Amino acid sequence: MLNTQKKLHDSSEMPNGDYTKVIVEWFDAYEMESGWQTIEDAIKIKPPIIYSLGYVLNQQKDFITIAGDIGRKGDSDCGRVQLIPKSWIKKIKLIDKS
Repeated sequence: MLNTQKKLHDSSEMPNGDYTKVIVEWFDAYEMESGWQTIEDAIKIKPPIIYSLGYVLNQQKDFITIAGDIGRKGDSDCGRVQLIPKSWIKKIKLIDKS
């Protein structure tokens, strides 16, 4: 059982402030199910819009790399890493650091 009187985390263990938190709104690739499709159905396909929340690890001209999880301060571990091509990105929204 969770003790609600206790702090959920010690802020000294949180990731250092070097990583910006963002929500990336982007188009994902899509492939129709295997088999024959009509051309009319294929033309109607729209790419799914995805919303990814994470810490910016790297930004280059052509892509951004974000991680959904960052280890404690002093650790160099991260998890749920995504590399998203910038040409697929609709919008990047900065998350308030507070």
